[in-house]
Amino acid sequence: MNIPMPDENEKSVAIDAILSKGLIRQKSLGRQLRELHRALGLRSIFRDTADGMLIAAGITLGLCFILFRSFPYSWTGGMLFAVSPVFYLLLSLASEIKERVSGLYELKMTCRYTIRQICVFRMLYFSAAGTAFCVLIAASVSVPGGFRDFWHTLAISLCSLFLCSLLSAKAAAFIGRRRMYYLFPAIWPAICILPVQVFGKAWDQALLRLPDGIALAVVFLTAFFYLREIKKLMTRSEREALFYVNG
Repeated sequence: MNIPMPDENEKSVAIDAILSKGLIRQKSLGRQLRELHRALGLRSIFRDTADGMLIAAGITLGLCFILFRSFPYSWTGGMLFAVSPVFYLLLSLASEIKERVSGLYELKMTCRYTIRQICVFRMLYFSAAGTAFCVLIAASVSVPGGFRDFWHTLAISLCSLFLCSLLSAKAAAFIGRRRMYYLFPAIWPAICILPVQVFGKAWDQALLRLPDGIALAVVFLTAFFYLREIKKLMTRSEREALFYVNG
């Protein structure tokens, strides 16, 4: 059967029609998150993870209590850098373990999203909780030092948090989400110990004497690259098997 081919005029008309409509714009990260939140809500996104998050909060508070009792006025820069992302890491680990036990991913659903999208959404919420934890840590540690020390301490804490969040997001992309949740909490202490072993007290002094402008620049850069990595993870949904969750 002979299929008639379009002539040059018909081709030009078709191309003009396609170009007039324009290309489909990629959704922004904010729009993706708003649509996911509107479709699912926090109840479904954090289903059956409340007790795990409470355990993470309890462990974090216990660790901080021990550290404050042991080092009431002598927190070092390295210690602050190591402790700041602990709440974020424990929240991620506890929610993942709880989901594996409760079988969240096998529920019958009505709204369609990927596992990756929901986990990325949680990472952002856990980062917000980690930021609040950094504010509390900075306020507690810098009380003897005054107002300026608070902002400097907060900058170091946020540098650590966003660096940890960025590395965990990278790890989720390269080694898989399941392995990341179990391996990264063990890898982070090694990352923090390495500069202490290499540079000794010079590492602590460098963190404590870091100019505020440089510290803030590092905070914004790590936060920017973290959100950029989150965006990449959100747009890779076509590589994941879809699952459904009650809205």
